[in-house]
Amino acid sequence: MIPFTIAWFAFAIFWEASVLSSRAPGLFALWGVPFILIGAYITVGRFFVAWREAQRTVYVLTDQRILVAGGAFTTRIQELSLRTLPSPTLDQGVDGVGTITFGPTFPYASWLPAGWPMMRAMSPSFTTVADASSVFRRIDEAVVDARSQP
Repeated sequence: MIPFTIAWFAFAIFWEASVLSSRAPGLFALWGVPFILIGAYITVGRFFVAWREAQRTVYVLTDQRILVAGGAFTTRIQELSLRTLPSPTLDQGVDGVGTITFGPTFPYASWLPAGWPMMRAMSPSFTTVADASSVFRRIDEAVVDARSQP
């Protein structure tokens, strides 16, 4: 993904520089601006957006529900009842950091780079969780307890 984004951004800058140096009509100069902005976002900006979202995201496990609150620029709160929670899935790396997804996942998620979280987990999820297997076990215990209550 990174080589493509660099190629996109470099070509957009090359296009704009060529148009500006050749004194082409203004429409040609304006045509390149959105491509430069897209290139800047996919090459560099998306990492800042992902970092901001990670800094603002909070995961909460109670005895009745799971809450996921966060977002890069606005706050979105998702609430999941433990009684009706779909089977969670754990994807964990060798360092113990992982993602816990509640519900179906994109079938080819493992092929996608880390910068595409919106496609990795189409269902609510806890992402970049330290000691993910321990959190996964706690969720499983909370689900069993919640479903056993009348």
